Amino acid sequence: MSSGERAATLHAVIQELAVPHGYERSIKLRDQGMLENRFLLTVACGDLGAGAVDRVLEVCRRLEMPDEFLDAAARHAPSANMIHFGFEEEREGRAYYKVYFERQAAFAQAMALASPPSEPFVLHDAFKWNVTQRGEQVVARYVCHPRLARQAMLQRIAGVYAGLGERTPWHLLCELVTAAARRVPDEQIMYLDVTEDGTDRKSFDVNFYRAGFAVSSIAPFLERLAAHFRLSANAVDEAFAGVLARQLGHIAGGLDRHGRDFFTIYFGVERRA
Repeated sequence: MSSGERAATLHAVIQELAVPHGYERSIKLRDQGMLENRFLLTVACGDLGAGAVDRVLEVCRRLEMPDEFLDAAARHAPSANMIHFGFEEEREGRAYYKVYFERQAAFAQAMALASPPSEPFVLHDAFKWNVTQRGEQVVARYVCHPRLARQAMLQRIAGVYAGLGERTPWHLLCELVTAAARRVPDEQIMYLDVTEDGTDRKSFDVNFYRAGFAVSSIAPFLERLAAHFRLSANAVDEAFAGVLARQLGHIAGGLDRHGRDFFTIYFGVERRA
């Protein structure tokens, strides 16, 4: 099965659930590589009815989730209220499926307290596997740091980039976080630390949706990002040309599990029937 067919399979499986779902694209930049066929399909467990857990696990089986991940998914599913099903086409026909279990409802409940907590909160547990090469799989955790002040957020991002030479991604994040803080309170810019079990991944995810930026906000940086990642400036411009008017979502960056610098831009989440 080709990568395109794998992507189509995920779309079809989610469509068969016959519930509304979110669709969000992203583009990942890394050294001499740009991944454009990446997306998330998001389902609210409440829309799946009383058998939500069983329906989620059936989707996982149809996506060929490894058996040991299925056992873990069965433990995480009951506490999740949102499930994100992801796809990423890699180089040379390799492809990954991903499933994120999000506890947004529990997080919102905690933040609604009279004295909302500021302690780290595990917002997502994620399972990622290569469907074209068995055995390549990883578990990731996304830890939210709620009520993080802008300066503290920038310090955490700086720590991720410590030791790197040219830091164009860091400079872009400084500008975006500072600009976002002029539009919304700091606590509405959600920051997460991201790690993967048994790997050296050291990265972050910053959610800018509430700031209301368009993807065009990063357009002045595209040429510098292309140079930073040793990519063709024309190729990067072409990749973003059709999405500049979309709403900027979240940005993930840092070092991946192989120690490679990466920068991923998510955008334009939309609701589908």
